[in-house]
Amino acid sequence: MQLHKESEFVQHEPCPACGSKDNLARYTDGHGFCFGCKHYEPGDGQVIEAITKTRSDLIPVEPRA
Repeated sequence: MQLHKESEFVQHEPCPACGSKDNLARYTDGHGFCFGCKHYEPGDGQVIEAITKTRSDLIPVEPRA
């Protein structure tokens, strides 16, 4: 499944998340994506589902006193 396949680039904008002056790309459906910090803004009518990632490859450790 490809998201935004009918959407086209419109302009560069400042990113509200990282403060870059032109890393946020705005598209015709209204969504925006910052190529600096990966901040994403949904477009018109989009619903974003939360994605929870876990790191099962990490080794648990006890903090030293």
